Amino acid sequence: MLLSRTAAAAHGVGVSVPGLISERLNQVVFCPNLHLLDHRNPAQDLEQRLGIECLLMHELQALCLAERMYGGARGLDNFAMLDVTQGLGLGVVVGGVILAGHSGMAGEIGHITADPTGIRCGCGNRGCLETMATDAALVRMMRERLNKPLSFAAAASLLEGREADFQTEILAVAEYLAIAIAAVINTFNPTTVFVHGKLLVEKQARFDLVLARVRERTLEPLLAECTIVATRSSKRQGAIAGIMHWLTEGRTPGLGRRR
Repeated sequence: MLLSRTAAAAHGVGVSVPGLISERLNQVVFCPNLHLLDHRNPAQDLEQRLGIECLLMHELQALCLAERMYGGARGLDNFAMLDVTQGLGLGVVVGGVILAGHSGMAGEIGHITADPTGIRCGCGNRGCLETMATDAALVRMMRERLNKPLSFAAAASLLEGREADFQTEILAVAEYLAIAIAAVINTFNPTTVFVHGKLLVEKQARFDLVLARVRERTLEPLLAECTIVATRSSKRQGAIAGIMHWLTEGRTPGLGRRR
């Protein structure tokens, strides 16, 4: 929410969500991991209730804006953003413009099939990359090893004390995440790839495992021109950056306005 410093009045609200957001239909057309958003526009619902301008954004596009405003992407016109928390999403900025595709739904790299016989994904397919290359995938693998329920927070705590016990799972997820990062670098030739995550990214030793695999998977000339780093911004900052960008700079090609 963007507030006035003088009157403390709200000028707008940014709504950052996962899933496929169609600019043509002005709604979330499909959200594999949060189906209650299917065919909805939560920003439009909020706007009707609050009576102020609300902007609906894909969380990866919002993260791109947040990293440019608050993080390490300041001054960068060509970079990529990977989110590897619950799902695996991609945002790409080319020439200072967010790559949106025909209907604003570009970037669904997480639903590329990595294992045709793999587990069922939230999208209905099997073996999608996001079922094998994310924090959620690591938690699922740890849960299967322990054969008991395991929350995200409990998994993080367990890794702090017993990381050596889960090296097989960590290495498996790191391998698939490296494949995803290498695909982004080989396809888009960005100056920087920012990776947003918790279990695999914020712990430097685990992130180093991923980076070592990336070096094995990526074309050398492209990797030589690219830096891979963890994000410094958050999805909440992305929602703020989105509404600030819209209210202060208006409609921007590649960003679009989803109300």
